[in-house]
Amino acid sequence: MLITQKELEELNAFQGETGYTVAVYLNTDRKIYPRQEYTTVLKDLIKKAKLLAENKHLTRGYLKFVDETLDEIQSYVTYRFDRGESKGLAVFASKEKKFFRAFPLPEPFRDEIYLQPDPYLVPLLKMLSEKKRICTALVNHSRAKIFETHLGQTEQIVEISDDVPGRVKTSGWHGYGERIHSHTRDRAEKHLKNVAQRLLGMCKERCFDLLVLAGLPEITSLLTKELHSYLKNRLAGTCNLPYNVTPAQVQKKALESEARKEEEAVWKSLPKQK
Repeated sequence: MLITQKELEELNAFQGETGYTVAVYLNTDRKIYPRQEYTTVLKDLIKKAKLLAENKHLTRGYLKFVDETLDEIQSYVTYRFDRGESKGLAVFASKEKKFFRAFPLPEPFRDEIYLQPDPYLVPLLKMLSEKKRICTALVNHSRAKIFETHLGQTEQIVEISDDVPGRVKTSGWHGYGERIHSHTRDRAEKHLKNVAQRLLGMCKERCFDLLVLAGLPEITSLLTKELHSYLKNRLAGTCNLPYNVTPAQVQKKALESEARKEEEAVWKSLPKQK
């Protein structure tokens, strides 16, 4: 599961005001905890949180809300949390405000619990800032799949489809075939313009750091020309991929493009030899 920019903004905007929000960060890596031993770690963290609450001299009402919040988190982690391939878990909850958000993530956290008016986001933001968010646009003459690669995972987030006729022969009676070909080319160009516009909106909304264009070279070349300067500044490269590739294949190319981009940046930063 990938955490979106919208979800981050929602967390950041949440305010416990006079109450308290519990933030739990857990390492759920199977290599460390093959048998869900992280549930025992959570029990120790909950004991720690209860001591914190008592030391804050909260009223009975607020202590009750904190206890109920901790019980809800323990119930979720013990009975409803599906670890899958995730290596870390971040949970933010406030029973008083009826607020509960859980994010399984592909990177482990240090086991910690926090009790504050607002969600404590520092460990989560640190993790997210260390890894670039990559957008890959896999494009052909009439369709485009947009993928997001972040924290070792790749997901398709949208598919764009435009009504473009298939390829036809350019010859024909009295130039009729040439006119069809021209019409098809015009529709394909409109499709690429549409893809470029949609990419601009998505890249701004989801705060992508890098953009990779994938598909036949003639298609990615045309699409590059349609990109807004905002996207061109984030373009990490292009690659030749068929349209029916898997997310794993997309991720491989995206990470290769990122590595090349970083290598280029290193070379550019070196002083020029006289």
